[in-house]
Amino acid sequence: MAFKFDFEERFENKEVENGTYEVIINKITEDVAKTGTKFLNVSYVIRNDVNQRSQNFFVWDRIWENKQTGKYNHRALNTLGWATNLDPNKEYNTLNAVIADLQYKPLKITVRKRKSEYNGETYENLEITRFERTDLPMVAHRYRESQPQQPQSQSQFTALSDDDLPF
Repeated sequence: MAFKFDFEERFENKEVENGTYEVIINKITEDVAKTGTKFLNVSYVIRNDVNQRSQNFFVWDRIWENKQTGKYNHRALNTLGWATNLDPNKEYNTLNAVIADLQYKPLKITVRKRKSEYNGETYENLEITRFERTDLPMVAHRYRESQPQQPQSQSQFTALSDDDLPF
């Protein structure tokens, strides 16, 4: 059996450190918390076409639905749209269309570790504290074999009614 070292694929740092990273919106899916509250689960992958720490690591964020209005947080969606340079004049008829335009777009995020307590236990979570436009809009990120390959079909998204729209 032949073996050849590949030092690009190694255990370097096992977690994402506080800092600013060039990322790609990897995937956005709708989910429901145990409490019944809907949220958009947004995963970002740290780009490997940029000289930075933690390449190929993931950072997750959630955009929560407002229980009173049944709409997703407008400010969070507007921030993502701005940071990914989407057209501010484009109108979307479905949440799926918004998600499709956001996926695989580059942006820059700043993260920090934050301690929180829940049911008497202390957890350390990675929190996104800032969204910015990318300095490197030309993306040459290469997905690992286990990661999804872009672009993905829009048919994977759940059909939503007008009541589900965030606007």
